[in-house]
Amino acid sequence: MGGVRWWEERGSSSLASVFGVMMFLGLLLVATQVLVHLYATSMVTAVAFDEARRASAAGADGTVRGGCDAGVEPRVRSRLGRWGASASVECRASSSDPGTVTVRVTGPSPARSLAALGVVAVSDIDRSATFRTEVPPADDP
Repeated sequence: MGGVRWWEERGSSSLASVFGVMMFLGLLLVATQVLVHLYATSMVTAVAFDEARRASAAGADGTVRGGCDAGVEPRVRSRLGRWGASASVECRASSSDPGTVTVRVTGPSPARSLAALGVVAVSDIDRSATFRTEVPPADDP
């Protein structure tokens, strides 16, 4: 019984281990890129919402405090940091619905690896927020 028993020397090959590690790292990359895209989309949505609300607000003296000419674009760019420098910011009063202000922010997604994989839905971020312009309260005599 002194023969070689090759069937007892079972184990994982180095090729299978490398393949497993590469699959894990690939899935980790995809998960990270999805989280980066979702975070960036959430930030852009929040900034557009805040600035549209601010642009539509009425002041205590009865005048419209905000408006599109009140520096919406510089505030959006400063709040979004380096990404905001390359983004397109548009603030306008709606012509179809008078009394509303819309702030729209568009730009490329920071998760460019997903776009390279062919996921077109995450290549750009395009968010807008629309608010009705607040009417100052009338003074009751």
